[in-house]
Amino acid sequence: MGVKERKAREFKQREEEILLAAYELLIELEPIQMTMEMIAEKIEIGRGTIYKHFNSKDEIYARLIINRRALLLDRLQKLKNTNKISLKELIRAYIEYSTNDIKAFVVHKKCLNYYIKSNINNNLIQLMQSQETKKIELIEFIMGEALKNLDLEPLNIRYLIYAGWGMLKGAMDFMIENKDLLIEDKKLFQEAIEQIFLQGIL
Repeated sequence: MGVKERKAREFKQREEEILLAAYELLIELEPIQMTMEMIAEKIEIGRGTIYKHFNSKDEIYARLIINRRALLLDRLQKLKNTNKISLKELIRAYIEYSTNDIKAFVVHKKCLNYYIKSNINNNLIQLMQSQETKKIELIEFIMGEALKNLDLEPLNIRYLIYAGWGMLKGAMDFMIENKDLLIEDKKLFQEAIEQIFLQGIL
């Protein structure tokens, strides 16, 4: 490995260390409480080193959002590629994404609620927009396939897709944001969501 390649690898590794440190801090702190100094101290680097990678805390939040959102896109893409496309499978995929790593889900929500778009470089903004477009395309395809046998007008199907996804997302947000309501039996919770979701749509 040449010097250039080694330096590039080290730069990337340092960037990942910064993101991991920020993530670990955000498990316990609100974004407004976290500082660049805290991140630097946690991984024993100078504050200036962070700015070689990120121009602001908002760019760190954006990268954490992008990394987390990539996991959801991967799940949705895998579901699209299977022969098991159904509303039940979509519900299961999102519940697993939300509950398999609750800390990551909570940090993701914090970053989404706090980042300031004007403090983020254009490349990150474009990547976030691209991910959001891809997410909508996948959700529309999966739910559209699941609903295509219903006698509904195309416009109504689109409205059902958006309303249904919003209901599913809201249910998981509410459960996770209200930690006292977290339940041990995810299977029963999933079945409850399926019952409300499917009866409401169908």
